[in-house]
Amino acid sequence: MTFDVDMPLATLFKVPTVGNLAQLIEEIITAEIEGLSEAEAEHIALAALIDRK
Repeated sequence: MTFDVDMPLATLFKVPTVGNLAQLIEEIITAEIEGLSEAEAEHIALAALIDRK
């Protein structure tokens, strides 16, 4: 699985554990999702469903 998350390369070396990195990625993705309009969120959800097939 891949995550399209932009962050400075230095961030990878600043977090002490892989768990902390996962938490940071989750926070970034959550913030991006919360910034979406309802229509944008529905479009992404439908595209993800189509890609699964």
